[in-house]
Amino acid sequence: MNIVDVHSFLEIVKKKNMSKAAEGLFLIFLALSQRIRSLEDELGYALFVRKKGCRGIKLTAAGEDFLEIANQMIKLWNKALTIENTGSKQSLTLSIIDSVAT
Repeated sequence: MNIVDVHSFLEIVKKKNMSKAAEGLFLIFLALSQRIRSLEDELGYALFVRKKGCRGIKLTAAGEDFLEIANQMIKLWNKALTIENTGSKQSLTLSIIDSVAT
């Protein structure tokens, strides 16, 4: 599962509108729609109720359940980004003689 897709899902929920979410993510509508379809395909269930002519978004029951998980995933991801590498830094220095370099 791609964290970017999860972030996109949360942006749609936050904005309550796919077009506004796409704009906020600097994406075209189709790209955002494809991200959500990909996420839904991977999960195996629909996240949003889709009706022709319906402008707002509505979560499915599974989408409501996934919302809590998605929020936890983003929190964990942000926590993972704050981990500092406390191990010793190793470096490798290479030297080369000019005559070999040519």
